[in-house]
Amino acid sequence: MKELPGKGNGLVATQKIKRDEILILDFPALVVDPDFLETVSERDQRRLLWEALYQLPNSTQEEVISLSRSTDGEKIEAILSTNACGIEIDDTRKYSGLFPKVSVS
Repeated sequence: MKELPGKGNGLVATQKIKRDEILILDFPALVVDPDFLETVSERDQRRLLWEALYQLPNSTQEEVISLSRSTDGEKIEAILSTNACGIEIDDTRKYSGLFPKVSVS
């Protein structure tokens, strides 16, 4: 864990990471398809992401919201853009996955 200027704390690799090496073996709280970000309006993105978040257990919701560093309230888009990482669910598509336990550990 290292302080990253303007971004808060982050994990920084201390050794070379091989391509396709498994780094996290956990379930993401949220999974976002890249097409969603390109085809859905910002207003609808925000509404749908909050709707997805509210379907999670309360403790997971709190973990996700605690990732917000926004001064004007929790912005789900900011939480995703700074805390999500690329994941593969099948061999042909990449998604963004949010792992709040890893982000706050």
